[in-house]
Amino acid sequence: IHLLRSKVFTIEQYLKELTSRMQAHVDNHGRFHYSVAESSYDTWLDGYEPGAPNRKVNIYTEGCLLAFAADIMIIKATGAKLGLDEVMRKLYVEYGQKGIGVSTMDYKRMLEEVSGLDFTDYFNDYVFGTRAYESLLMDLLEEIGVDFIQEPAALYSHARVGLKSIVENNKVIIKAIFPGSPADLAGLLLNDVIFAVNGIALNCDLDQWLNYFDDQMKTLQLIRGGHLMEISLPEVTRNFYTKVELKRTAEPHVGQRPMFNAWKR
Repeated sequence: IHLLRSKVFTIEQYLKELTSRMQAHVDNHGRFHYSVAESSYDTWLDGYEPGAPNRKVNIYTEGCLLAFAADIMIIKATGAKLGLDEVMRKLYVEYGQKGIGVSTMDYKRMLEEVSGLDFTDYFNDYVFGTRAYESLLMDLLEEIGVDFIQEPAALYSHARVGLKSIVENNKVIIKAIFPGSPADLAGLLLNDVIFAVNGIALNCDLDQWLNYFDDQMKTLQLIRGGHLMEISLPEVTRNFYTKVELKRTAEPHVGQRPMFNAWKR
């Protein structure tokens, strides 16, 4: 937020960065299994290795979004007079300047002291727990006049098959799989190399051929650990990976304007 307030970022650039954090959040199903608090311990233990798919979350992404949520909650509770900045200033005076470490409960106490709110559920549900908080973020974004837009991902492999891949040395390599998607149900694995769809060799054009066979059975030819394999995808009618976008509300109402100005002050 300080990049926006210092005018290093325009509001459009800031929302683009916040969108990328939101996208990373919704794409990572580890958020349903492992809290940000638990993931922080794992980060100390195993560094920044990806680890088991969908097991943990990125503490920087989740920390960013939870800090954003706390900021808007404070701004709303104090009538646009105070925000998370005031919490940080007080923590610095009471702890940082005295060389004293800050505990989680110290942070919680300061949030409550500045805002007048009870942050117990916030910590239990979103910091120590795995409760989904997209609806909370959507409500808080609305408070400042920012629309949360979510629609099916543009690529067929993302939206309809539920896999994400990269092209490396002209090879299509699977790097993410949506739980419960056709890719998952078919038994595809991370690092599988897809080289053909329905017997047609790929030229780094996986989505072109998935689209071509949209209403037909799709069988992938792939290499896994040096072995050739053939896997057929089950057909479904729903979408999986989605695309997130944050945009300023076209016509903010009278209550959103002071909230927005207090947030970006």
